[in-house]
Amino acid sequence: MSVQKLEASLEKLSANIALQKEVLKKLENSKIRVQRQLNSIRDPVARLPLEISSEIFVQCLSPRSKSGSPHIPILLSNVCNTWYNIALSTPRLWAVIHVDFPHAESFKQGLETWSRRARNCYLSISLAGAFNSGVGAVLSPYVHRLVYLEINLVGEGGIGAFLEDMGQGTLPFLKTVRIHDSTVGYGGCSAPCILELLRLAPDLAEFMTEVSPVWGDDSESPEQLVLPALRRLMFGGRSNLFGRRSNLRGDDEILKYLSLPNLQSLHLPMQIEDNGLLEFLQRSVPPLQELMIGDGCRDIEDFTCFERCVLLVPTLTRLELSGPSDLLVEEFFSALAESPTHMLPNLRSLIMHLDMDTITPPDFWTTVLRALSKRRGQLTYFMIAQYRWTIARPESEVCAAFRQLAVNGMGIYVGTEEGSIVSA
Repeated sequence: MSVQKLEASLEKLSANIALQKEVLKKLENSKIRVQRQLNSIRDPVARLPLEISSEIFVQCLSPRSKSGSPHIPILLSNVCNTWYNIALSTPRLWAVIHVDFPHAESFKQGLETWSRRARNCYLSISLAGAFNSGVGAVLSPYVHRLVYLEINLVGEGGIGAFLEDMGQGTLPFLKTVRIHDSTVGYGGCSAPCILELLRLAPDLAEFMTEVSPVWGDDSESPEQLVLPALRRLMFGGRSNLFGRRSNLRGDDEILKYLSLPNLQSLHLPMQIEDNGLLEFLQRSVPPLQELMIGDGCRDIEDFTCFERCVLLVPTLTRLELSGPSDLLVEEFFSALAESPTHMLPNLRSLIMHLDMDTITPPDFWTTVLRALSKRRGQLTYFMIAQYRWTIARPESEVCAAFRQLAVNGMGIYVGTEEGSIVSA
């Protein structure tokens, strides 16, 4: 066979192969369409009313934005065309947004896309990682729709710059703010910046931060700020079981400019002036239920002042003190033993993280036992813990009495990080 005939035959075969590939491609596309139609008929979600299928999709989300949340809408929308259409028809599915940094290239575009798909829904946004400059400015156009904002900042940046980049837009619907700052060279955050954030969010119910408010030498005294919606205020990192935390110290001067008439939970792991907390409580008169004072508790030397504080909040059900002075501890338990109904009449949980070398009164544990016995049936949990045990141990008779209180329903822990002397 000649060369020309062989070339012609090869060309014809190639054309037939191309034709068959095109036919195969069409058949595969037809198969996909038929399979989708069959899936739609068989898919129980596709047969549900849109309101129900949308609610099922929303229930797949975490209640708050966190790592993993962004993948759920994408996974659901990639299952099939029907699920894709359901996802796009469910704005709430796109209203919970979490972004891990570094993510600078797609952050702005992604935020725009998710915000558009969320339509008019309020937004819950969580940001984590080493932020690039300008992240706050990118977030600024959406702050008027925020109901939840969580910031987990690490690296060399600072939360102050982020909050300033967010601009001066109001936050009318913001309910919860959580701020974690593990930046290198930690320096806290400008107290006026925090106050400005609180001022811009009149409906804020929870403000929790590991950032201590810092006052510059040139800081002007801000105006008094009344926040009737605020229920929970937490400064500084949450203490661990034995009151040890990172070195987050500031002062309580920020309380001088706040009036919180409906506050229910207050956590202050800061340096506290003798009258700072008292003046705040006198001004706010809040229905406080939880009071946690961290390492700043060591700065409260005047028990009379502390007693006046707790007398202002008879609604208190939980009291936690870290590092209180020897004198404060001794006089506190004496007062509890002598006035079981006058002071803290609704107390249910009492926790003390001690940092003491000795407790001088020989009858200290007897006084503690007497105070607890008078609260039998009311107090549900009691703890005294030290990082390492250096104070006199309770005698065996006192330990036995503690255990009997536990038998009657009171949770009791007296011990150290390594173990308990009394635990029941």
